[in-house]
Amino acid sequence: MDTSNTLSVKDEFDANVEYVKRMHDAEMDKAYIVNALKKKGIPDEEADHIIAKALKSKAFISGSRGNMDLFLGLFFLALGLLPFILGIPRIFFGALIFGSIKLIKGITRT
Repeated sequence: MDTSNTLSVKDEFDANVEYVKRMHDAEMDKAYIVNALKKKGIPDEEADHIIAKALKSKAFISGSRGNMDLFLGLFFLALGLLPFILGIPRIFFGALIFGSIKLIKGITRT
């Protein structure tokens, strides 16, 4: 059995998924992406499968980044308020601002 042809088909599929991700990042709509894939000779059903896989992987990546941003935001907010809570008359505004920004990003990404 010739596996080189199978690998090249998988590599081509993965390349098309990356192509769709880049087009989606450039805010192209689905109809435009499908037409671009048709021009490459890809049938409609396979184009839909490629688009679904690309968007699913982008959602997973975005969700994991959102969770990390939530964690970092809460961590830095706590770090900025900790000295004040312990009775030290200082508030670390940098940590509060950075933590607030990360927290908001995390909320919008999840």
